Parts: sequence; structure tokens; C-alpha cells
Amino acid sequence: MKKRHLGAALFTMASVAALAGGCEPAPLGQLVVIVKTDMAPPKDFNKLRIEVFNEGNLKFQFEGPVPGDPGDEARIVLPSTLGLVAPEDPTNSIRIAIGVRSGGKEGPVRVVREVVTTIPIDRTAMLNVPIQFLCKSEEIPFDNSGNLKSSDCPDGKTCIAGRCEDNVVDSATLPDYDPDSLFGGSDDPTKGQCFDVQTCFAEAELIDSVNFDLDSCSFPVPQSITAKNLNLALGVESDGICNGRGCFVVLDANSDTGWRLNDGETKIILPPGVCDNLKGTDPSGLKVLQVVQASTKDGCPQKDFTYPTCGPWSAVQPAEPPPPVPTSIAGAQDHPIAISLLTTKTGTFAYWTNNGNNSIKGASLEGGPLISIDANEGPRDLVATDKALLFTAAGDNNQGSVYAFLADPNATEKLVNLQTNLSQPDGIALSGAKLFWTEFLEQGNVHMGVLNAASSAFASTTVLATGLSYPVRIVADTKYAYWTNEGTFKDKNGSVFRMDHTAPGSQPENLTPTQLAAPRAIALDYNTDGSAKDLYFATIADGNVWRITNVSSATPGEPELFAEGLFAPNGIAVDETNVYITNRGDGTVAVKAKSAGLLESPVVVAKAQKNPGQVLMHQGSLLWVNEGPSASDTKEGSIVKYDITAAGQ
Repeated sequence: MKKRHLGAALFTMASVAALAGGCEPAPLGQLVVIVKTDMAPPKDFNKLRIEVFNEGNLKFQFEGPVPGDPGDEARIVLPSTLGLVAPEDPTNSIRIAIGVRSGGKEGPVRVVREVVTTIPIDRTAMLNVPIQFLCKSEEIPFDNSGNLKSSDCPDGKTCIAGRCEDNVVDSATLPDYDPDSLFGGSDDPTKGQCFDVQTCFAEAELIDSVNFDLDSCSFPVPQSITAKNLNLALGVESDGICNGRGCFVVLDANSDTGWRLNDGETKIILPPGVCDNLKGTDPSGLKVLQVVQASTKDGCPQKDFTYPTCGPWSAVQPAEPPPPVPTSIAGAQDHPIAISLLTTKTGTFAYWTNNGNNSIKGASLEGGPLISIDANEGPRDLVATDKALLFTAAGDNNQGSVYAFLADPNATEKLVNLQTNLSQPDGIALSGAKLFWTEFLEQGNVHMGVLNAASSAFASTTVLATGLSYPVRIVADTKYAYWTNEGTFKDKNGSVFRMDHTAPGSQPENLTPTQLAAPRAIALDYNTDGSAKDLYFATIADGNVWRITNVSSATPGEPELFAEGLFAPNGIAVDETNVYITNRGDGTVAVKAKSAGLLESPVVVAKAQKNPGQVLMHQGSLLWVNEGPSASDTKEGSIVKYDITAAGQ
């Protein structure tokens, strides 16, 4: 892929000499326009457009793709520079508009930044025109001439750090052009340093929101990190640069559009547009959900204007290609619990339950905008099909339901209550048209409902088992439903059951005659005919993972230890060769070959996760839910993807 940045290959000073007027020699004065972004192309935008006007007359226009966007051979990398030569009349008003689209050349314009200024005649000045997340909108219309507007702001205004501000800049106040400030301490992109958000915010923590003053948009300098060693970022859902901790829009230090210290150097001051978002008063509906902090360290300087962010869009690249790292497709989630995948003609999509704000969320595995569905009650587990999202939801006072959110666009009601008057419904599984779910109670139940063709109602329902001790997760094959009875942690009286759902009148079977220490996570290893080969489950209270072989046969094997000495294993997934385990206790994700012996420990592939839970494997990518702190109302959950094949695991 060929990459280019504007100043070096496309727009030399001479190429915009129309601003200088005719064929006269170019005067000394110049203005170097610097285009950077705090977002992550092509996920957040994939086309960039630049327009330059002299006294209202369009003199220059260009639109091109950013790295990762298909179709064009050359790609624009950022930061890029555009040199403007002073016109014959130095008092001429020069208007510069820079906008970005998502969805390609015909897609909606999402961010526009406009500057009206003059070009100095006796020096080369530097003008920073950043493309900022805080100014992102759903769609910004063009003007009547088909040119970029100054965002959704009134005439004479433009969006700066989330608020409409004056678009006029006095060129006398602009600094002299400093090429060493462009590319991480160098005027040469191949020699500079970029800021690696994924690494530098790998262990990001929330600032103390108790002391956050939303009116002044300030908070005390953190006690744990000195101001000179502090990096700050906005925690958002899906924009910006994502790692296993979440998605972040990093803020420049010592900047009015990033963060700065007050005169007494006791407080951090953020742009007012940040707090407009946090207070929910921003008219664009952006979702800045939190502010996070991280400390400087080797390879992670304090982020300022000098350092562009690392990524495939960046003109500055690390010396070595970065290894694959866990990457959130959604951050700042409100206590997510379960995840399910659905592959369509347009790609594979993840859907998950956010128990904290009673919603179902969804996104492409490639990242991008999220969809949100109001679930009425606290959603627990879910299954995604081409007909519906099927999920359990537990409301107040031990009340709950099983719901279907229908995919049919012509459905009169999209959200359908399939079964009501349930007590704490939790786990859910699907086999053909049969939907299974558990009721998580001291004397709990397991149910089965047969769906109609549209998944909009049950043709029949059956209580498969009653009097169980806290049944929680459930899976199913073509013959049996299997579930974990968690029991109570202190009594260690859990068990794993199965039941033949094809034989009316059959009785549930206890597959684990020995009482277990809170079995929760469960996964099946399937045969090619859809029947289960082996069953894996984890006992979260004692850190063990178990296996039952030939689990769908008339005489399944006895439970055998597969792995031990783990820290609260909370999720299990299985593929052709490996078992993948999330450990809530130490925030790790680990892998172990199915053929490995008990004494062989699982290999940790991800650390510093926030209470990882349910996990899935899809075409070489591992996906898991970070539930976030259960005892906190902070939104620290995330949905994480890790290309485990590319990582060599």
C-alpha cells in the first residue's frame, strides 16, 4: 500500500501558488497548515477533504482516502501539512475548511474544522487544524455550493474541542513553523516517535470523579501521578484508539483543547466541551463517558502536540511492527455480562447485554458505531440469530422475562416478551427451534420453549427441571441440554446436570456426583453431527476447570480435572485444538491445548483485564466480556477482540 502525506507529495508550496496571484514570484510569507486527528481512521472516518478559499473564491480542493480505506492505491497519512503561499494582497482573507467522512466518498461528513485567517508576508507561520472527536456529528450538510460548512455551528463559528467558537485566527498570534514539532521530535517521519495509546493506556484507571467539578471542568491533580508524568484520555464507547481496557481519545498536555494546569498547578482544567458531554448537555449527543489517567513510562512520554498517535494512519511508525494486542470493539460499557455473534452478508457482528443500563448493544467485529436496544429490564444472557436477539432479563423483586428483539423490519413490535412472570432468568441456549433458559434461585428451574418460525412467540413451553440449587449457565446440543448449578460458595454444593430434551418425560441427570465449588462457566466441544463430544466447565470458587468426555453418550465419563490453580475462572470457550479461559480473579485470559496434561499450566495471552467473563472463539479471534467492577456504578466494562492466530498462539 502506498502512503503519502500532503505536504511531501501532493501539495508543495508551488501547487497552491494561485493564492499568490498569476505568475509573479512567490513572496516570502507562508502558512503551513498541519492536519492531525485524535481519532482512529479508517474506523472513525475514511475520507479527508480540504478546501482553501481566497476572499470567498475556491482556490484549492482535494479529497482522498486514509489508510485502510479500500479502492485507491495511495493513502493520506497524518499528520499532513499543506503549505500556503501569501497572496499579492496580504490583507486577503483566507478560509481553510477541513472535513472528514465515514462510509467513503458519498458517506456523511462527520467533522469539519474551519479557520479564517491571513498569511503573514515576512515569515512562515504554523496553523494546527485538528480533526477532533469532540466535534464529531452524525452528519454535517454541505453549503448551497457543495462546499464544506463550518460544522453545525452558526456563521462565523466553528467547532473547537466540542464547542462553537470564533473561526477567525489572527495570524500574528501563530507560532513560527517548527518542523521538529510535527513528527515526534523530528522533521522526518521516519525518525520521529509516535504516541502508542494502546500500550500507554494498557492499565488506564478512572480519575476520581468524586472531586470532578463539571461546572469549571476541572479536578485536582491526581495524588498517584505527578502532573509532569500524567497522561489523560477520554473514555468513549467505540471511537478513538482501543485496547483491552477500552477505547480512548487521548488529550494533549499543556493545551487549551487538551488539558492544562491552573495557575496554582493544583488542578487539571479540561475543555468545557468535555463536560458538556459528561453532563449530557451537548446537542450532538456525543458520549464522553469518563476521563482516565495513565502514567508516563519508557516509550510513553507525556502526550502533547509534538507526538502524533501511532496507527496505520500515522506518518510516524514504530521501529518494529507492533504485535497484536487485545482491542476493544466497545469500551465504557455498563456492566456487560454476555456476548453472542451473528454472521451476515456484510460481516460478523457482536451483540452483548449491558446489565447496568438495561440495554443490548451491538457492533461490527471491525469496530465502529454501536447500536443500542432498550431491554426494559436488566438483560443477562443472549443468543443472536438471523431472526432475533433472544435474551433473558431479570427485573426487580425476582421478576424477569425472556425477550426476542425481532430482525424483521416489518414487525409491528420489535421487542416481544416471549415468557413473563419468571424469577431471575439467567442463562440461555438454543438448539434448532428449542430455546432453553435457567432461573437462578435457591430452588431454581430450567425451562424449554419451542419457537415459532418468526421467533416471535413460543408454540409451547416446558419446565424441564425444578428444585435446583442456583442454575446459572446452560448449553445445548441436538439431544441434551446441559447446565451448571452454582450452589453456594461457602457450602461448595454445586453440580452439573444434563437432560434429554428429545424424550418427553425424561429426568435430569447429575453428571457430577461429587459436590463442586460453584460451577458457572460451561462450554461444549461438538462433533460434526451437532452432538456434544466433551463438556468443559469451571468452578469459580476453587480455581479449577473440568472436563467430561463423551458427554452426549449413554455413559459419559466421570468429571476430570483439566486445569487447576487458576484465579476465579469465569468463562470458557473451545475450538478444534484449545480451551480458552478467562480468570476474573487476576484479570487474565489464558489458553491450554485440549491434548495437554493436567500439570501443564494454561498460557496467559492477555493481562490487566477488568473482571473478564464470557468468552467466544471466532475464526482465529478470541472475544470476551470485561464485566468491570461489580460493586461499582462506574462504566468500566468492555467487549474485547484479540487476534490470537496472528499472535502465534
